[in-house]
Amino acid sequence: MLLPIEVPLLYRLMGQGDATVDWKPFAFGLLVTGFVTVLLRATRVRHTPAGQDDDVSDTAGAPAIPTTSFGILARAGIDPADLLSVRAEDHYCRLAVRGGGTVLVHYRFRDAVGDLADVQGSQVHRGAWVADFAVTGSERTGRRWSLHLADGSRVPVSETSVALCRARGWLERDGLA
Repeated sequence: MLLPIEVPLLYRLMGQGDATVDWKPFAFGLLVTGFVTVLLRATRVRHTPAGQDDDVSDTAGAPAIPTTSFGILARAGIDPADLLSVRAEDHYCRLAVRGGGTVLVHYRFRDAVGDLADVQGSQVHRGAWVADFAVTGSERTGRRWSLHLADGSRVPVSETSVALCRARGWLERDGLA
């Protein structure tokens, strides 16, 4: 946006005095840059959790309650109690909810898992997070495990997450993993 002023100034620095500076594009560029900055800050304030900047909290000692005021659940408009699973799809996350519906949200999976720290569930694969209540069963094929979810879908379990899933009681104990 500042290119209309930078190019003539560079010409002057290089010794060419015939380059003129037109202040109108420069002023317009500054105006647009300021407007975009204000919009970005207003959007950032809107997505900041309530009370994040407060030093004193009225709920000291109260149990943590999942909030949808920010993060992936707010972006998708989903109540934490309805979330079954989150799966990574390229630069998107597909959120499965009760009733069989899904929502596709442009969001990093790693950030989504961080946002779900207060929701009962666990990451069971590099690109899959599952809510505790959503697991209805499990299946083992060879050395691979998969979880059956309440919506009828299946989620693979990584080898490194088998112990976690077994500790949560999600895996059948038919054999050794």
